Amino acid sequence: MRSGADLVWSRRVQPLPAVAHGSGAYRGEDREPGSWVGKTDNSSIRPSASSLHVDRVIRTCLASAVAARRPPRAAAPEPLIQRASAPKGQGLRKSDRRLPNRQIMRELACGLSPGAAGRLIDMRSGGSSSRMSTMHAVRAHTRGGPEQLVYEEAPRPEPGPGEVLVAVKSASMTPTELTWPQTWTYSSDGSGPERTPVIPSHEFSGVVAASGTGVESPAEGEAVYGLIPFTRDGAAAEYVALPAAVLAAKPATVDHDHAAALPLAALSAWQALVDHADLQAGQHVLVQGGAGGVGIFVVQLAAGLGARVSATAAAADLEFVKGLGAEQVIDYAHDRFEDHVRDVDVVVDLVGGATQARSWSVLKPGGVLVTLVTPPDQQEAARHGVRGVYFIVEPDQNALRSIAELVDNGRLRPVLDRVLPLTETRSGYEALETAKRRGKVVIHVAD
Repeated sequence: MRSGADLVWSRRVQPLPAVAHGSGAYRGEDREPGSWVGKTDNSSIRPSASSLHVDRVIRTCLASAVAARRPPRAAAPEPLIQRASAPKGQGLRKSDRRLPNRQIMRELACGLSPGAAGRLIDMRSGGSSSRMSTMHAVRAHTRGGPEQLVYEEAPRPEPGPGEVLVAVKSASMTPTELTWPQTWTYSSDGSGPERTPVIPSHEFSGVVAASGTGVESPAEGEAVYGLIPFTRDGAAAEYVALPAAVLAAKPATVDHDHAAALPLAALSAWQALVDHADLQAGQHVLVQGGAGGVGIFVVQLAAGLGARVSATAAAADLEFVKGLGAEQVIDYAHDRFEDHVRDVDVVVDLVGGATQARSWSVLKPGGVLVTLVTPPDQQEAARHGVRGVYFIVEPDQNALRSIAELVDNGRLRPVLDRVLPLTETRSGYEALETAKRRGKVVIHVAD
């Protein structure tokens, strides 16, 4: 039997002499222009039963394509005809098991591509279950800053066991993520081999497109949001594959752009106040950097948990931060916060440096300073009789569910600085390094 590589699409009528076959005749003159013909010029070769079968299949597919006003698909290159393994005989007719290439040729001739576990994937334009092997993404092939980011075509990931494939609707940027060691390697401490090219933006909102084995929830078609582990590719792409255990249902009252602004920033606020500070109603919280991407959520969440909130911010943001729930907002450029705040139970430091060092003095004995910037000086913490905690935010499905509930109840709201298309991701990261902003910079990937 001739393989798919031995067949070509011809725009010429290439008549072949009649060849006896059974009670009828196989006549090349009956072919229509643009029909499948053999490469060989040896017209005396008698076509095999398998090639005649392929010819009949092709004729059927051509007729269907014309009826649908859709051109038939030519034979795909060699990589496309590699089938995933399937249980012996499953999904194949008896005749196909005798001639495996016959099934492959049927699929290719009809515009189908062999899929995982023997499933067929409609590769025709407008096919009802079209799944492409590539996608558009923003990637960095070399370590560096925004200048390394390129918008390009990339392999579309597939979900493994316990994973889901999400069609990304929106993703959100974090200012320093291109400097994190985890962004560029497979380990949390940044050791080990490089995993370039990498895709940035680890918080997202989208719709489940497919599920790996062992996944019962979320279901395909469900709107979800989440934080992608930092040692995996991010969501500045049309698709992302990630563990189902780190996802939660998207808040129902906001769109994908606003939902994508939540996971990293809101989880950081939740873990700082709930997990590490054990914040209680009636306590006093000082938020250093109340108008930043994370600070916005720390102020709202602390107020929502019943705490008294003070915050530092730029002069232009004072009223904005008050609107988030802060009782007292201090202009850090003109006033020393130590002159206005004292006996604080919890300091959430989102600034670092000298601001962190000066924050010890405003804590009451037994208080805690929680920071996401740099590890605090433990000797200073001991000297003041307080705790100092540094942490890196982690995916947390249960916390995401609580955050979604707060959003839907109107007690927490995402704030967007700007929304950019996927093609302008690089300019968004450049703006994070230079421009003053209020709220999150979001990538709108798809409607």
